[in-house]
Amino acid sequence: MVSHASAAALHGLPWRGEFPDVVEVIDPRRTTSQALTHVRKRPGRGRTLLTQVMVANGRALTDLLTTVVDVAISYELRISVPALDVALRCGVTPRAFRLELASREAVHGKHRAQVAIELADAASGSPGESVARVALDEVGAPRPVLQQEFRDAAGFIGRVDFWFPEHGVVLEFDGRSKYTDPALRPAGTSSADVVVAEKRREDRLRRHPDVRSVGRSGWDEANDAEALRGVLLAAGLPTTTRTFHRLR
Repeated sequence: MVSHASAAALHGLPWRGEFPDVVEVIDPRRTTSQALTHVRKRPGRGRTLLTQVMVANGRALTDLLTTVVDVAISYELRISVPALDVALRCGVTPRAFRLELASREAVHGKHRAQVAIELADAASGSPGESVARVALDEVGAPRPVLQQEFRDAAGFIGRVDFWFPEHGVVLEFDGRSKYTDPALRPAGTSSADVVVAEKRREDRLRRHPDVRSVGRSGWDEANDAEALRGVLLAAGLPTTTRTFHRLR
């Protein structure tokens, strides 16, 4: 049965970088993993898989819930959190995540999966924002409100990616595609038009009485927690120095 990263690809889940070039499958006879030239066999002995299978394009694969929990156990947070966010938007519940994880035997990666489930949020606007939330957690930033709406006397300003109400800080994630992908721009507008509109929007945000500062981050900061820490401190948002490393 196709599983893990290979099942994630078939479910259309986001992935950080390229998907592995081997097919991952669950072998119900195995208790340990086995890596072959083109196949990675994952242990499946003791798992109840008959109720967790679906068929897509003639292939048997793990269902969405099983797939994202497998990914959360086996892969780093910057891969699993975006997948969990998508699963939440597809109707899988946090309780279902927890029950599925609890049904697994004690395995390496189970604590990491618990952290990923804690971080998952259906309101995340993009995979980049999901990865940025992992970095926010790594630097001990307060947990943000996602997609907060702002208005002024002129009307709707917009939804911001991250809002820290106790500190009056807005953090926006710039994923580049909104500037470079024509499909994401309003019809008849150019990249320059998008930049100008974004600048005006940010100016209105900065004038909002609840907003003290606006910070901007991108993929570089999402992938480098210490770089993100610098952005947050410049915006006036406190972080903490952890005495341990969160599992990644």
